[in-house]
Amino acid sequence: MIRNHRSFLYFALTVFTLLVSSHVQSSSSPDYVDLAKSHLAEMDETDTGENWFYTITIQTDEETLITKNDPSKEESARRELISVNGEPPTPKRLKKFEKREAKRLKDSENDKSQSQFSEMVDFSTLTLVEVTNGQALLSFVPVLDGLEEESDKLDGSLRMNAETHLIEEFSLANTTELSPAFSVSLKTFNMYFSFLPVDGEALVSRMKINIEGKAGFLKKFSESTDIRFSDYRRLAE
Repeated sequence: MIRNHRSFLYFALTVFTLLVSSHVQSSSSPDYVDLAKSHLAEMDETDTGENWFYTITIQTDEETLITKNDPSKEESARRELISVNGEPPTPKRLKKFEKREAKRLKDSENDKSQSQFSEMVDFSTLTLVEVTNGQALLSFVPVLDGLEEESDKLDGSLRMNAETHLIEEFSLANTTELSPAFSVSLKTFNMYFSFLPVDGEALVSRMKINIEGKAGFLKKFSESTDIRFSDYRRLAE
């Protein structure tokens, strides 16, 4: 009888030890939700145009553009068009590029939230899904200008390096057809961003956008853009 009691006591102590150990491990694991919020805010504060040299390769359905950013120049002149489909740009193409750049800068100044990742996340829905293969996967409900009423038709996710806690991927995708405006429907709406660590910061390395739908109930449209960022070099202070 005493032996039975001892066996039961040993079993109970073993279970208790395992439970305590499990609790300690779980309580000491990183809070990936808070880390994601913090790093998204840090990424929003990073001004690559002002502080970094880099190359941008833009691939659309119609053409391939290569531009370079020189942070030592005035903001209006930082980006230079290097080539169009592998050829030097014509004067006409340079003018078109300059007009597009002026519009981009004006739009950015009027609405800085367009380039902020944290503005696209409903933080109340940000949730850790799993930690596997050295990455923490989190999900969220996206918040996008013009699609506020369609948020329930969108899924968002981000992947964070489980060791460095830097964000490596950020993506948005529709789960069903979207109707952002009267007579406009979107069958496909995908946005994908990837990042690489440079000097302890997560800098965007790729951005892909795919949109497919109809306008006016009849006219179909499809747009695909793949933008790659490379050759990062910080401006010397």
